[in-house]
Amino acid sequence: MFSTSPSTTNLLLAGAGAAVGFAAAALLLDRLRSRERCGSVPPFPSLKKGTVYLVGAGPAGPELMTLWAYGCVRQADVLVVDDLVDSRIGELRRPECEVMGVPKRGGKADSTPQAEIDQILVREAKKGKSVVRLKGGDPLVFGRVWSEVKSLREAKVPFVLVPGVSSALSAPAAATIPLTEKELSASMLLLSGHSADAIDYECAARADTVVLLMAAKSFPSIAARLEAAGASPDTPVAAIKSAYLPEEQRVLRSTLGSWTATVEAAGLGGRLLSPCVIVVGKVAAFAEDTMQKQT
Repeated sequence: MFSTSPSTTNLLLAGAGAAVGFAAAALLLDRLRSRERCGSVPPFPSLKKGTVYLVGAGPAGPELMTLWAYGCVRQADVLVVDDLVDSRIGELRRPECEVMGVPKRGGKADSTPQAEIDQILVREAKKGKSVVRLKGGDPLVFGRVWSEVKSLREAKVPFVLVPGVSSALSAPAAATIPLTEKELSASMLLLSGHSADAIDYECAARADTVVLLMAAKSFPSIAARLEAAGASPDTPVAAIKSAYLPEEQRVLRSTLGSWTATVEAAGLGGRLLSPCVIVVGKVAAFAEDTMQKQT
């Protein structure tokens, strides 16, 4: 649990606007299923056998999937699923669809090697199946999709890239943080916390808004290096954890200079704050005490 200090906020129930939005999305999903039961032509293309679909599942449940992604899951012969994909999305599959879990979380002993995932995709497609590789967020945003693309090309297996909603955009929205805002932020820099040593800190320190994925563990070091590169210690920071999972939602508000103390006061550190999206810049000060929740 978070403390109730000014820099740390427990998240409360969302406002009516969020509830209406998710209710509308749920209604749309119900209508799609009704069309399928009635034999109506679905609003997405049919999957081809022997083809791999590299699909972005979005940052949460079915409500934040694209229609294209929904269609892929509903038609797949095989789902090859990342650890971060919401379990409710897997429940959309047909009863005869085979599910292969390939957890891949940085540093975890039970993570599936990327080479093994590449081999699974090639093997299942060559069996003549329609294979959906389901990744959280957008597969082209820190999704390690290029290894899979190269393997499929080398094996002459056809593939299709299906974009998704990235947590880099949706998590700040859940906390009411605009990534760009007139007179405050005209640019945004997207970074990976797994590549902290590769960051151009002088460039990042000058950016209006910095968004970091997979940085829960490395951010204390990143914050110190941003300061050393010229960023003000008073620069607002907001970390949004599990943005659209009602039981796990959290937001942690601080500044670059006080980040470490804030995390310690909240009893959080490393993996306890993961998975999260971290926003650095003036717009991070807009983080709300409440977040949008699925209802």
